[in-house]
Amino acid sequence: MSAISVFGSEVTKARSVRSTYWTVIVAVVGGIALGTLLTATIVATWDQMPRMQRATLDPVSISLSGLDVAVISLIVFGALVITSEYSTKQITVTLAAVPSRPRLLAGKALVVALVALVAGVIVSFVSFFVGQAFFASLDMQSSLADSTALWAVLRAAVLLPLIALIALAVGTLVRSSAGAITIVIGGIYLPGVVAMLLPAWARDNIYPFFPGAAVTNLMHPDDGLWARSATGAMVILVVWTVVLLAGAAAALVRRDA
Repeated sequence: MSAISVFGSEVTKARSVRSTYWTVIVAVVGGIALGTLLTATIVATWDQMPRMQRATLDPVSISLSGLDVAVISLIVFGALVITSEYSTKQITVTLAAVPSRPRLLAGKALVVALVALVAGVIVSFVSFFVGQAFFASLDMQSSLADSTALWAVLRAAVLLPLIALIALAVGTLVRSSAGAITIVIGGIYLPGVVAMLLPAWARDNIYPFFPGAAVTNLMHPDDGLWARSATGAMVILVVWTVVLLAGAAAALVRRDA
C-alpha cells in the first residue's frame, strides 16, 4: 500500500472513531473556556490584587492558561489512535493490509500531527483574542503585531501536535490506552513536583531536559539558561518526539501484533 493510501486509510479510521471528535472538541472548547474563565476572573479582581502581583502578570500567558485542558485531551487522542486498535485486535488486520510498519506509523503520526495542529491553532489564537478583549478594559491588551506575543501564541499552537505525537509513540510502545495516557500525563506533570525536592544544580542542569520541563519552559521561558529558553525548550521537546517515534517504529517492526 502506498504512503498516500496509508494516510487516506488512517484519516478514514480517525473519522470513524467517536473518541476523535470528543477529544478534539474537549481540547478546543475546554481550552478556550478555561482560559477565558481565568482571564475574566483576573480582570474582575484586578483592583483587589497586590501591586507586586499585578506587575508580574503577563496578559498573553494568562490568555493561554487553559492550554492544559487541550494538552490532556490531545494526549488521549494521540494514544487512542494506536492503542484502540490493539484493544479491539484490529491491529492484526491493519498490519496485514500495510506490511510496512514504519509507513503505517508514519501515516498515523501525520494524521495525529495535523489534527492536533489544527486544534492547537484554534485554541491558541481564539484564546489570545478573547483574552486580550478582556484585558482591553484595563488597557493592557497585546497585539499579534508584537513579535513576542505572536511567538508565544505560535509556541502554544505547535506544543499540542508535539505532545500528541509523544502520546502516539508511547501508545505504540506500551500498547495500552490507560498505560500510555498515564505515562505521558505523569511524565509531563509529575517531574515538576519532584524537581522541587532536587538540589539547585540538578534543577538547572538536569530537570530542564525532561519533556515535562520543556513543556513548561516552552510556555514560560527563562532566557537565563538555554535549556529554559523558548528555543531550547522547543528543541528539547522535538528531540524527545523524534526519539520516541523512532523507538516506537523499531518496536513495531520487531514485535508481533
